Amino acid sequence: MQNLKPSYDVKTYGTQSEKVVVIDNFIEDFEAIRQMGRSAQFTSQGGFYPGVQAAGNMNYIAPSSQILLDIIQNVFDFRQGLRVESCAYALVSQPADTLHPLQRIPHYDAQEGELFALLHYIQGPENAGTAFYRHKRTGFETVTPNRADSYQKALEADFKEYGHPQNAYIDGHTDAFEMMLSIKARPNRAIFYRGRTLHSGIIPKDMLLSEDPQKGRMTLNSFLWAA
Repeated sequence: MQNLKPSYDVKTYGTQSEKVVVIDNFIEDFEAIRQMGRSAQFTSQGGFYPGVQAAGNMNYIAPSSQILLDIIQNVFDFRQGLRVESCAYALVSQPADTLHPLQRIPHYDAQEGELFALLHYIQGPENAGTAFYRHKRTGFETVTPNRADSYQKALEADFKEYGHPQNAYIDGHTDAFEMMLSIKARPNRAIFYRGRTLHSGIIPKDMLLSEDPQKGRMTLNSFLWAA
């Protein structure tokens, strides 16, 4: 069976014209990457990730470096290349009724515009993708250093007015957030976006929340700096 070549599509959304790049057929030897994840040792890493993680190979994206270089230069207008900071397999496994309030709303990964996230879907249902949001009170779709304080104060105002979010993974519009874009998961699809964007995994209510790498929703998450 012939391997399909990677291709990408640029999604632009919101008032800030933020971009998310959807890359299909991301890795040529995808089955090897999936089997590595299925045999990895997953543990809780603390922090706010709602599940368990296992170390990934930071060099695994090397065969796709050319398409990523094309994206960083021609879509995001950086002239330099990319430096991989971290890479980890991840399984969403935390029951919804145990989530911290901050795990029930969109989040951002970093405030710096040079940090990018690469999220590679390994296995799981297609309706368990990723969504990008606008915060209604501020109008923010991204959180940058000059917005962080006002965003935090606005969140506190949200909690005071609306109460804490319901005990569930966010999935669509809420009192405080508007979903601007959703991307379906698909095996060997990757999405590439700035870490400053407000986003969240789409975790359907009927999805299996499992720490078993043979069964759970698995992604391979990398952070890269434009450097």
